[in-house]
Parts: sequence; C-alpha cells; structure tokens
Amino acid sequence: MAAAGKEEVGGIKAFIKKLKLVDFKKYEAYSFILPDEFGAIAPMLEIKRNELFGPYVSLRAFSFGEARHAKFVNNYEKELVISFGENKYFGLPKNRWQIKIPKRAGNSFIMALAYYLIGKIQESKPAYFKKNVEKFCLEGPKAYGSNKPFSVIVK
Repeated sequence: MAAAGKEEVGGIKAFIKKLKLVDFKKYEAYSFILPDEFGAIAPMLEIKRNELFGPYVSLRAFSFGEARHAKFVNNYEKELVISFGENKYFGLPKNRWQIKIPKRAGNSFIMALAYYLIGKIQESKPAYFKKNVEKFCLEGPKAYGSNKPFSVIVK
C-alpha cells in the first residue's frame, strides 16, 4: 500500500515516534474521525475493535462526513474523540484530541497511525484478546462444522 501511494514508511514511523500521547486509561470509549478521503479505513478500525476488545470497549470510527450525521448526539465524559485533522464540532471540547496530519499523508499513513493508537488503547486495558484467543481457536472451528482447532498464531 505504501509503495502504491508513494508514501515513505520512514516518514510515517518518524511522525508516530514524535507523537505526544494522551492518557488512554482516563477513557472508556474512543472515536476516530478521519478525513473524508480516508473514510474506507473506518470499517477496518471497527474490525480491529471487535477483534481486540469485543463488547468491553467502545471504539468507533467515522469520516468527517459521517460524523456530521448525528454520531455525536450523545456525548460521554469518558469518550476520547481522536481526529486526524481539526475537529470543531464532535465530542466534548475537553475530550477532543486533534492530530495535525501532513498534507502528503496517504492511506498507509492513516492506517499505520490509527492502528498504532489502537495498540496504545489496547495497552491501557486488560488483555481481553490474549485472555480469550486460545479458547476461540479451540471452539471457533465448530461454527464451520469442524472439530480441528485453529492455530494460535498471535497472542
């Protein structure tokens, strides 16, 4: 993806290393707001939420255009709204974290940054995935009509 978009991986990594993180432990819910041109990445972040947190942590992802459609009617004191770009409207003002992204940012940049931040959120929470992945690998195949367990390739 980086090669197709002519993005420099080293620049993405350097940006992420310089980022001053917030205290993710202060929050119970997280929303990502992505520039409209990267809206197709939002469902990937939702999938990552399902995999890592299941029902235990709220993590939502929208493009700025989607966010305008009443996604923030209900604001929550413990929700961090992470926007890639300026956010004047969504979430409680004190809970907005606006990350200024470079003009040359492409799909690889947005995806790497978002996945990195989700990893940091994961670090701040109990190890839901690690605790449950082996059980899933034993029982999950039954939904496919098989008793042969999945291989545990991550923990």
